[in-house]
Amino acid sequence: MRTAARVICSAILCFVAIESCTLSSNPRDVLTHYLTAVYKGKYRDAYTYIAARDKAVKTAEEYMQEQATNQALRVALALGMACPFTLSEVSTTNQTAVLTVSQTVPDMKAIFNRFEDTASARVLTENEFKKLTVKDIQEKLQGQQIPLTIIHKTYTLIKEVDSWKVFFDWKKQLAEQRKQDAINTLLAEASQLRRTHNYEEALRKYNEVLAIDNNLTQAQAEKAEVEKELNLIKEKQQYLSQIQLQNIRIERQRQRGSDTLKDSIIGTIVNKGERTLSKVKIAVFFLDAGGNEIDYPAIASEFSFISDNQLLTPGSKKDFGFTIEGYAPPEWSGAVRVKVTDIEFSPLVHFYTKPDRPALPSAVVSPSTTAVEKASPVSITPTESMQHMPRYHVVKPNETVFSIANRYGLSTEELSRLNNLSQNQNIKPGQKLIVAQ
Repeated sequence: MRTAARVICSAILCFVAIESCTLSSNPRDVLTHYLTAVYKGKYRDAYTYIAARDKAVKTAEEYMQEQATNQALRVALALGMACPFTLSEVSTTNQTAVLTVSQTVPDMKAIFNRFEDTASARVLTENEFKKLTVKDIQEKLQGQQIPLTIIHKTYTLIKEVDSWKVFFDWKKQLAEQRKQDAINTLLAEASQLRRTHNYEEALRKYNEVLAIDNNLTQAQAEKAEVEKELNLIKEKQQYLSQIQLQNIRIERQRQRGSDTLKDSIIGTIVNKGERTLSKVKIAVFFLDAGGNEIDYPAIASEFSFISDNQLLTPGSKKDFGFTIEGYAPPEWSGAVRVKVTDIEFSPLVHFYTKPDRPALPSAVVSPSTTAVEKASPVSITPTESMQHMPRYHVVKPNETVFSIANRYGLSTEELSRLNNLSQNQNIKPGQKLIVAQ
């Protein structure tokens, strides 16, 4: 009797083993079981049909959590939709099978568009839409049928010992996601560096991106733009030696539209080069008792020659002047240094031959040399140097981000961005803030 029982049990086990082997040895059946489990919400069962190489990357709990966030699946399960599918075999070898699945599923894009087509409610973002419940969607559709679509997806199955398993290659997907995350981070950093005119560091970031993906068109295009900016800066730096300042002096002058006399910087800009300029920016830097520039923002004024249609052509000169009266840092000695800090080339071409004319006066103040004059207290405005070195403001008692930003012609957002200040972050007296790059 016991022998007979053993025979029966052995036969049953053998049958189960044969049946299991039969099912697992057929890639079509394995994929059918997997998809059926998924669309019945039996994610743990579905996980058993996944290849061991994938399971080494993603646990059952991680897989189940990921599937639970699939909105189309959630809608189909909540409404009891069957989501029928058909399989078509693409290719099969001894170790690999590739099958294409055509499946009818809820058309989430069409549902999203219906939410956008309402004038009575705010348009939802895609992330907000993904968080909607099935009840929210049903209420929006107001009894209408859920729109459906047919999707086509290719699955790969691999043979493990004597069974077939669904293979997603999650290791490769994870590596590609990490690669994309690294690219996105570098592109964001490069964009931030460009906004602060730190083009050399931005160029380094783009080179790092292209080392990851040399064919990324966005990085290629933005790198080319940065290289163009750097070349322009080099052109300007080289041309600065051709711009001279003459007769620098401080006089009390009436302001436009006013009879008030204020201390002003007066002088003449001379273009000794062979290119036409549309703008020249001149800055006055405060000096301490030792004749050194104080680490403090300079007052700057930009002179445009476009508005009066009198460009600074080769060999020509223009008078300039601007007010410096106001207040200065406590350590200011009363001396200043005047420099040309930026220029803009005109796109107009002027053919220039050197005329027979008297030589320029010898008392020329070059942008690269010091022109020190005694002056009254001066007002402070931000400046931008050709090297794009930052200028600073030291916070005084009772000053706020708003008052400092307003003083230098910045928005509070820009001042916060330059100094990595969070929203509503307090600043303290003595704190040094960047106010210009």
